[in-house]
Amino acid sequence: MKSSEICAALRDRYKQPEWALFFEVGSGTGANCRRHADALAMNMYPSRGLSIVGFEIKVSRGDLKRELENPVKAEEIARFCNEWFLAVPEGLIKDDDLIPAAWGVIECKDGRIWINKKAEQLKPQPITKQFMAAVLRAAGKVDEETFHAAINQERNECYKQYEENLKSQVEMQTKRLRETLKNYEQFEQLTGEKIGAYADVEGLAERWKLATNIKQLYGKYDGIKAVLRQAERFVDSTKKIIGEETTQTKEA
Repeated sequence: MKSSEICAALRDRYKQPEWALFFEVGSGTGANCRRHADALAMNMYPSRGLSIVGFEIKVSRGDLKRELENPVKAEEIARFCNEWFLAVPEGLIKDDDLIPAAWGVIECKDGRIWINKKAEQLKPQPITKQFMAAVLRAAGKVDEETFHAAINQERNECYKQYEENLKSQVEMQTKRLRETLKNYEQFEQLTGEKIGAYADVEGLAERWKLATNIKQLYGKYDGIKAVLRQAERFVDSTKKIIGEETTQTKEA
């Protein structure tokens, strides 16, 4: 598990309007900063004492052991807090780990957090201007890992959408190709014409145009039969005229 996943879970739990949550909060600013808390949450409800909760996020055994070997370092910021917690992946802490009695333990799994060990209520010191300046500075930052996690999530969603669109296009083009091949096979069966790599495409196109022109001509003049009937009437009329002229000549 990455620390960004725990940050995201903390953000989901300690959110507005009840809580204000900050990441990478220093004990002061400039040369006065000697220690950072991974996260700090302040309750915004006066009825709940405006309590401040500090968090140290640990995702590896080595990092956890180094923290437990020198827990006094946390006091630089824990002294301003009402509660102090270790925030870790589920199962990271072992039974033989010596957790300071005052510290609580929050575990995280699948984007959810829960309290495995309650923290003792501390007696916080009054907040100094230096510490307030550090909190305000943290308010304008987004922890880097969470930022990159958000970018990666957006990138993954874009890739997923691209893959879905690509799959849809491939399926559609494959379907069209199959339908086209089916039409080719049917055309070859009906005409006996083979459309292959060495087919006489130009000759086939000319024959197709000729057939189309005949069909258009047939439709335009109401069919070849109608044209034939007109020709027959013309011949009959011509014969009749010739016959009448012959009769008149004989009588004269």
